[in-house]
Amino acid sequence: MAEAAGGGKAPARLWLPPLLLLLLAASSWWLFNHSSRAVAERVIALYAASLVLGPSLVYPWMRARGASGRGALLGSLLVPVAWLIKEGYRITASFTVAEAFYYALNPLAQGLFAGVALQLALWEIALRRKRTGRWRLDGAPGMALCSVALYAGLLRWVASTWGPAQIFYSYVALHPRIFGAH
Repeated sequence: MAEAAGGGKAPARLWLPPLLLLLLAASSWWLFNHSSRAVAERVIALYAASLVLGPSLVYPWMRARGASGRGALLGSLLVPVAWLIKEGYRITASFTVAEAFYYALNPLAQGLFAGVALQLALWEIALRRKRTGRWRLDGAPGMALCSVALYAGLLRWVASTWGPAQIFYSYVALHPRIFGAH
């Protein structure tokens, strides 16, 4: 376990939390697309929760099992990155690969990853508070990254809350300027 906490090779069981969450997200997505409307209406909330709130489950679970901060970060990003890749691939059915990459910058994806950054920063701060007994954001380089993630996540969340229509409109209006009209 000490090796995993120090950044060495982590035991395979550390990846159990993100893999279970990925399985939950994939199965709820499959059920949403291949079930009756009644089932689909029930599982969509599970799918959304695994995508949006999953990092708040995976990060502390992996850290409690001895994962390094970097390992827990990667595990927490597994489901959101898989979602973004799935959506980008889906977009390539109608648009170019370059447009699929542009799609990856959409406000929904930005908000998702800002929310993930915010959750992970808050969890790391709370876990360090538990370990050290202090709420300070100074000291180790990891805390500086937590501060940046915390403020960037809050800033993006506030921007999404106050002007989501304007942000999305700007994103959509930029598309034809880059790729031409379709």
